[in-house]
Amino acid sequence: MSETWAIVPVKAFATAKSRLSGVLTQRQRRDVAEHMATDVLLAATRCARIDKVMVVGQGPEQVTLAQRFDCLYEPDAPGLDISQNVTRVAGLLAGRGVATAIVIPTDLPALSGNDLDCILRGHRHGVSLYRARRDGGTNALIATPPDCVNFSFGAGSAQRHEASARSRGHAVRILDDAAFQRDVDTPDDLRHFCASGATCATLDYLRRSGIAALMLDRVRLAATS
Repeated sequence: MSETWAIVPVKAFATAKSRLSGVLTQRQRRDVAEHMATDVLLAATRCARIDKVMVVGQGPEQVTLAQRFDCLYEPDAPGLDISQNVTRVAGLLAGRGVATAIVIPTDLPALSGNDLDCILRGHRHGVSLYRARRDGGTNALIATPPDCVNFSFGAGSAQRHEASARSRGHAVRILDDAAFQRDVDTPDDLRHFCASGATCATLDYLRRSGIAALMLDRVRLAATS
């Protein structure tokens, strides 16, 4: 089987984006998380090089989201964190004979299907790793075979993923691509995103709700103080 599957881990919306608690209410954080997941799944399902998309998460919201985009759904295994669950799912795909998996986080709402197509087109074998600008995290990872790396997300994860793949004898490419460098996780990230010209549901929501204007006003006030 030469298929490429996308793995999209989706956290519970009610507890997502905790680092934005200083600038957003709990309800706003929930709405932002849901819109971002929607944008990423839209990009993944529009990418011609991705044969199937699997949502990994826990709860009725994640099930509904997977159904909305006609994606497969794999519930989190109890007691495992996000990294362990993605590692488990990657192993399941390898066992099914899937050739390649791409893991896409849900905090890159400006992604397009073309962005994903471009990085998949450049991938050959082993691991292609796209790191975050801010903390050396992993904002996309393509693995052939899917289980050639032990996943360990968070700050500095690009180096951990590289070490894991190389220890198993796989080639690794660490790449910096503008579309995958800036995830939306902190207030500074949110301000940068609000000032962008992205075309997506998340930015539409931020503008409709008045959050974008408020975030940009804070930038202007800081600049003049």
